[in-house]
Amino acid sequence: MKKSFSLLLLLFPFILQAKTGFVCPSGKQIIDPQENNLILRSIGTGNWMIQEGYMMQSTDVAGTQWQYKKKLIETIGAEKTELSYTSWLDNHFRKIDVDSMTRWGFNCVRTALHYKVFTLPIEDEPVQGQNTWLESGFIRLDSLVSCCAANQMYLVLDLHGAPGGQGKDSNISDYKIKRNENTPNF
Repeated sequence: MKKSFSLLLLLFPFILQAKTGFVCPSGKQIIDPQENNLILRSIGTGNWMIQEGYMMQSTDVAGTQWQYKKKLIETIGAEKTELSYTSWLDNHFRKIDVDSMTRWGFNCVRTALHYKVFTLPIEDEPVQGQNTWLESGFIRLDSLVSCCAANQMYLVLDLHGAPGGQGKDSNISDYKIKRNENTPNF
């Protein structure tokens, strides 16, 4: 009995893989749901759901998204900044982009995500600990999933903007340094 249970535990990841339809690693290869070797040819959505200073070419004034947004607010005000962000999210990456990527021979889209597109930071919650999901972020992500599915493309979701940041590299993170300290605000 113990031996068969151990074998079942050992085989479980392979059984699960066959049922999910996801790609997975196999040694040094990536295999598709039919267990064929898969080469992902991908383009990222570049700044769509997180602005990165090096991509925005703004590192001299704003490296992280929160710095970029702060600079925008100082320049055009809070209301126009929010309108700008909404317009950006609505128009920066669309179905036509996924359609074009397919025609160009790509089979995968990689999108960098910021948690603030999907939920409020805890310090901004109207009621502490209550669900603060932002439906607009999920609608945009659902649209991207649909566009990828219609084009038979894989999708890689990459949480670049995790709550608190995930390192001190402003090129890929939206961290904040605590005031008067040199350590990240994790």
